[in-house]
Amino acid sequence: MKVALFNNNQIGIVQDDVIIDIGDIISWDKNCPQESLEHFMKNFDALKTEIEKHLPYGSTYSISEVKLRAPIPKPSKIVAAPINYLLHRKEMNEQFQTSPSTVDKLGFFLKSPSSIIGPGETVELPFRDRRTDHEAEIALVVGKEAKDVPSHEAHNYIFGYLALMDITVRGKEDRPWRKSFDTFTPIGPWIVTGDEVENPNQLNMNLWVGDELR
Repeated sequence: MKVALFNNNQIGIVQDDVIIDIGDIISWDKNCPQESLEHFMKNFDALKTEIEKHLPYGSTYSISEVKLRAPIPKPSKIVAAPINYLLHRKEMNEQFQTSPSTVDKLGFFLKSPSSIIGPGETVELPFRDRRTDHEAEIALVVGKEAKDVPSHEAHNYIFGYLALMDITVRGKEDRPWRKSFDTFTPIGPWIVTGDEVENPNQLNMNLWVGDELR
């Protein structure tokens, strides 16, 4: 399923060029979208069959006529892996990457959730005289509370995947500062549930700036 937030923080399932409102059948509170989303993800396996029954009869909207929102409004944290592109490793002259054998060298870093914006919103650059880069990323959405999970069980905690743009001011400051300005984490347009993605390592990404494919 493609799970999206739209208009006044309603929740819906995207099918082709329409979005079907499922708020009534999952006790969705549009005034508390993050809390409602966390409850929905935690109970998705139990709700999935009921949602599928509802879809043919739910209120339907054209995607072109709604305002899509950030599909995760206020996550508790955004955990990111540094230097995860081969060309970027060469640019940074790094001889290692994020992996179990090298995590002590690189670690991970956090981005501020306040940097999130949704589809169609504008990235605002804080400095005119600083280089600012953009990186297309695939983000995984942890759907239930987890800690110290063995790698072979990790997939059981992933609710789904979404596209994420990691915007970065280049410089010597710590990564979280350079990557956490307001508007520096565009996400969306929706979450694709994990059961729809057989192998996330086989997903492809493209990024455009205006009409230019980067």
